[in-house]
Amino acid sequence: MASEHSYEQLDGVPHTPFQDKSRNSLLDELPENESRLVEQDLKGINLRPNERLVEKEKAISQIYFLDEGWASVMSTGSMRPVEVAMIGSEGMVGLSVFLGATFAVNNCLMQTNGKGRRIATANFQRILPEMPILRQRITAYVHDRLLQSYNAVVATTVGSLEARVSRAILMCHDRSASDEITITQDQLARKIGANRAGVTNVLHLLEGQRVIASRRRCVLIIDRVRLEKAAAGTYARGAPH
Repeated sequence: MASEHSYEQLDGVPHTPFQDKSRNSLLDELPENESRLVEQDLKGINLRPNERLVEKEKAISQIYFLDEGWASVMSTGSMRPVEVAMIGSEGMVGLSVFLGATFAVNNCLMQTNGKGRRIATANFQRILPEMPILRQRITAYVHDRLLQSYNAVVATTVGSLEARVSRAILMCHDRSASDEITITQDQLARKIGANRAGVTNVLHLLEGQRVIASRRRCVLIIDRVRLEKAAAGTYARGAPH
């Protein structure tokens, strides 16, 4: 049955069923035959901040398609963990499986409350050859992730702190349902590998320019166009799938 899902308890916490259709760009409005094929193996879940979806050097046992919220792929190779990719409703967690890998090279953790669907890796690998449209969408998503990685390198190597903070806020905004983004200054600092004091100074600067409003545990976007200018070429929106 294409419109029904199984819902589970994770870590002993009840996960309430949700009724909305998928808002994940990869799964939304697939051809009927592909939708029926994947729906039979999908399980709907609610997700919490800091919930680990993929663990470094462990087998990827589940593929996640987020409908709401976002997760961060964190590099742990340096003294200070840095976000190397951000995943929301535009993509999937466990992309390495699509590329032929079976083990994760980084941790992936939820940064917000969220909703999504997951499928066992073995089932995903079994049905993927029969799903040409989904394969096409995931291939386009790989391109977007590469672009995201290129921009992250530019931001880290030549971007000012203002540009890096602005880019991080824009990427959160892309994956949020409103102009008000739930995020703390500590989270922003971890995303870009900076100290909190520097992030606070940038937020005050952007607030003084009426580009954003910084509130407790959230940032309100006032002028997105100027925020993109503040990112100074380190940000690019992914192409629609």
